[in-house]
Amino acid sequence: MKHIRILPLLLALALLCTGCAAGGTVEPTPAPDMSDLPLDGGYAYLRVEVLSRDKDAKTLEVRVLDFGDADGVNVGALPAGAQGTVDCADLLSMAMMIDSGEWIITYADLGQQAFPLRLTSIENPEHFSERAGK
Repeated sequence: MKHIRILPLLLALALLCTGCAAGGTVEPTPAPDMSDLPLDGGYAYLRVEVLSRDKDAKTLEVRVLDFGDADGVNVGALPAGAQGTVDCADLLSMAMMIDSGEWIITYADLGQQAFPLRLTSIENPEHFSERAGK
């Protein structure tokens, strides 16, 4: 009798473990609130011109511009004029509404010196200037 009562419990546990091992649904990690991030910390900033976007791939094609006044800002190591792809998958849909123009992009500073980059945020230069107190 005891074996009959334990069997459904073991079966349920096995199904639960199988679902977990199959890579069940995981909630995306929200991007950090950029207003709280230090400008000279573990994130790098670039001023870019957005050249095009690919909504399906969730990417933007950008060209790096001169950052300008960078006092107190951890500017990324990509040189002005460099062109490449940035991955916007972590930004949900916000970056896919951007058509063109100048933007400040932010990514985790891992010493990257070439594209592609995985963005943490994208903001307009006016908002960034206010946040930087410039």
